[in-house]
Amino acid sequence: MKNKTIKLTISMAAVLGLSAVVMNVKANMTVYQLYLPTGNQYFMTDSTYEKSYDMKYGWTYQGVNWQAPSSGTAVYRTYNPNSGEHFFTTSHYEAAATVKAGWRWDNNGKSVFYSGGQEPVYRLYKSGQPHRYTPNISQVNSWANQGWKKEGIAFYAIYPNQNWSFDTMYYTYSAQKGDVHTPQFDYLNSNGQAISTYQNNNTYASYNNAIYNFNQNLAQVAADADYANWQARQKWSQQLNDLEVNLNQAQATVNAAQAQVKQYQILINQQQTYISEDQKEGLPTLQDQTLLNQYQINLDTANHNLTQTQATYNALLAKKNSLIATGTDYVKLSYNITRSVDNKKVTIHFNQSNKLAGKITNKPSNLTSVLSR
Repeated sequence: MKNKTIKLTISMAAVLGLSAVVMNVKANMTVYQLYLPTGNQYFMTDSTYEKSYDMKYGWTYQGVNWQAPSSGTAVYRTYNPNSGEHFFTTSHYEAAATVKAGWRWDNNGKSVFYSGGQEPVYRLYKSGQPHRYTPNISQVNSWANQGWKKEGIAFYAIYPNQNWSFDTMYYTYSAQKGDVHTPQFDYLNSNGQAISTYQNNNTYASYNNAIYNFNQNLAQVAADADYANWQARQKWSQQLNDLEVNLNQAQATVNAAQAQVKQYQILINQQQTYISEDQKEGLPTLQDQTLLNQYQINLDTANHNLTQTQATYNALLAKKNSLIATGTDYVKLSYNITRSVDNKKVTIHFNQSNKLAGKITNKPSNLTSVLSR
């Protein structure tokens, strides 16, 4: 864009670092914001010359506020030569009323830029203070809480077209909490540089607010998947632990059954020896034979119990080996990213894979954010 023609009129406003200007409006104008601590004033201009000029007189440059369209509703600017305040409005009648009250026109009463687009710029007023203008709804609410009166939307702007940038973090699924990740999108500082931390500034307020809300949603998706992942692994680990406990108990039961079998076998062998000795000496064997028969019954029962307990142990062992062979349960979150042609909309396409008892199911979902609201 070529530089605009600017004519300065020196006045009390110029001494304050302000100016009455004449400018030719061009397409895609970048609107800058400056702040003057003396008087607590905000100033907006699309003129790089005027921006640099005012900075020499104590104004602080706060960055690119938005872009004005090449056509649309005229935005008029007047200024107070006594206080140095600038007033912006799309109402020619309202601007003229300030001039009638002693204010002066900027740009000879012509538009200093245009109102258009989808980004609202709000105006607030507080008795004894200059008007304030901001596209940052969070800033609007903050000022309102400090006693500023909301005067609605002053005009509309085109927010700077920005690229989505993000820190790519791929999923992992170890048996630990905190291991499921999603991309975290970068914010912008007042110079348009990508930063990892949220900044609530006027320059890229809507952009950063949209990124913040999107990152919060992404973090919640990751947290939910991570918790589900942890639960799945805990459940699998608990199953394995329960099997270990049951196996230990089953082994103890098998050992007890084996001890009974061994005990009754010893008693039977001993009783058979008694019967053999009684027969050699011609003594009665009926009592010893009855006892031997009882021992044999007890042995048969003990062998049956041993067979059952051994079968129970073997079944538990097979279940444990199968659980280990199947592998741990898990929740795995994977994703890919797509963007719209105009780069205003970005969508995260998630796929959550759940593995439970060897069976894997997939659950797709999407999260979308739009920069222009």
